[in-house]
Amino acid sequence: MSRKRVLAAARRLALTMALPIWLLGVLAAPQAAQAASNTATATGIALATIIQPITVQMRANLDFGMVASAVSGSGTVIISPATGSASYAGSAAPACAAAPCPKPHPAQFAVRGEAGRAYTIALPASVTLTNSPQSGDSTALTVNMLTVRTHSRPAAGNAGLLDAAGADSFELGGTLILTPGLPSARYQVSVPVMVTYS
Repeated sequence: MSRKRVLAAARRLALTMALPIWLLGVLAAPQAAQAASNTATATGIALATIIQPITVQMRANLDFGMVASAVSGSGTVIISPATGSASYAGSAAPACAAAPCPKPHPAQFAVRGEAGRAYTIALPASVTLTNSPQSGDSTALTVNMLTVRTHSRPAAGNAGLLDAAGADSFELGGTLILTPGLPSARYQVSVPVMVTYS
């Protein structure tokens, strides 16, 4: 066999062996791409923000002062958180206006927490005052229409805003309902007040 024929036969053999390998690569490429598209990854971020707890502290009690007991008829004593003064209606009247009589005034509370945060105040609809055990009976008085006035937002009702130092305060007033023939005694009750970030 001539040299030219030997070289031609070798070329044909090399081409025949290389063709299946090239086709295998072409067929394998889409399968690899498909496998890669079935998986993806990403990174998320977990965050947390910590703020100062909100607290409230009583600075002064709600005091309706010394009131004269009516023989007949009912009356009311209203303590305004806006003015801090007392007003009387019906048979209610102040018993005295000078020392040593207790002066009527609203309750005062101080609020502390995260600077710049808004908060709301929750109050009961009414509370019942009972007399001291020394009086020997179980007479009770009702205080309703409990209202508050914050220093930061005086026209916003029960809403307040902590200042740059994280502080605010508010006054609490209400309406005392008097019935005739009440026994002489010192009446009192705890008034629950709750403040919450809003």
